[in-house]
Amino acid sequence: MHPESCIPKLLETVADAALRSPRAVQGAARTGAAALSARWTRAGLSQRDNPLQQLQDAPVADCWLTTNWFLSRSCESFRSVNTERHLTETELTACLPVARTAPADAGTVVAIVVRPDRERRELPDAGQLTPESGLVGDRWAGHNTRRLPDGRPNPDTQLTLMNTRFLGPVAGTRERWPLAGDNLLVDLDLSEANLPIGQRLKIGDAVLQISAEPHLGCSKFSKRFGVDALKFVNSPEGRQLRLRGVNAQVLQAGQVRIGDRIEKA
Repeated sequence: MHPESCIPKLLETVADAALRSPRAVQGAARTGAAALSARWTRAGLSQRDNPLQQLQDAPVADCWLTTNWFLSRSCESFRSVNTERHLTETELTACLPVARTAPADAGTVVAIVVRPDRERRELPDAGQLTPESGLVGDRWAGHNTRRLPDGRPNPDTQLTLMNTRFLGPVAGTRERWPLAGDNLLVDLDLSEANLPIGQRLKIGDAVLQISAEPHLGCSKFSKRFGVDALKFVNSPEGRQLRLRGVNAQVLQAGQVRIGDRIEKA
């Protein structure tokens, strides 16, 4: 059995332990590391890339800090050989516990991505959101194929958000995050249960509203991150969690900056 096949259950065990205490986290890690170590070695992988082994030696100063370090490192370990390797379905499943730890409220803007033209990306520290243009400077207004009867671009798709706790392991290196093409990369639970259609979000002075139009990905997403990734984000669970991201429209103009707090309005 390949070691990756047993990671999803071990991750769930450690994530559950995280809700109790750092001591419980490390206890679960010790148990998991013992079960995983032999399989990891037989697969020809270095023990330094075994996240459960690493967690045993991690400094335990803060429960959530320690746990978030572990969850992030677990998925990063899959990418240690080739950061552009596409994840398999098993590896994508192992990333779900990480994605589920995103905050339900009081999230954060991690990155802003402006697409001035096809295949181009700019990463400003701040951006202006308007009801007319979405993210000012982005190609949405001029190139959006979804139009209203009067010819105006459909505002339901003027802005897209994606959860970085899922994008991170899927993309590999942070330099590849903008390839997803989403305007606001956020640390926030984007699931249907947490952000129903019509939910408003306040970021700085701007106010957004979650749209009904689903954000499902396309052939470009498949090419950049893999066929399995596109199938995974469009699975029933992937859609419920909105792993591919979510569409939103701008109701109130305002400037947004990296590090801005995202709150339900």
